[in-house]
Amino acid sequence: MSKRILFYGDSNTWGYIAGGDRHPPALRFPCVACDMLEDTIPVEEGLNGRNCAFAHVSEDAVLGGRPFAAV
Repeated sequence: MSKRILFYGDSNTWGYIAGGDRHPPALRFPCVACDMLEDTIPVEEGLNGRNCAFAHVSEDAVLGGRPFAAV
């Protein structure tokens, strides 16, 4: 039975490329990490602009990740 790993993060997790493009799944961190582990499936929850360290200046309700971050 495969294990699922949740990758919760910002644009690095999402696979952002400067200019607005996105890396293909095989090059995104969650997939690369799961390729190194046996029998794992990545669950990608990356979002451009998400911030877990500080409150977002204008879009905290949408991009603020802090309330969901592990304590």
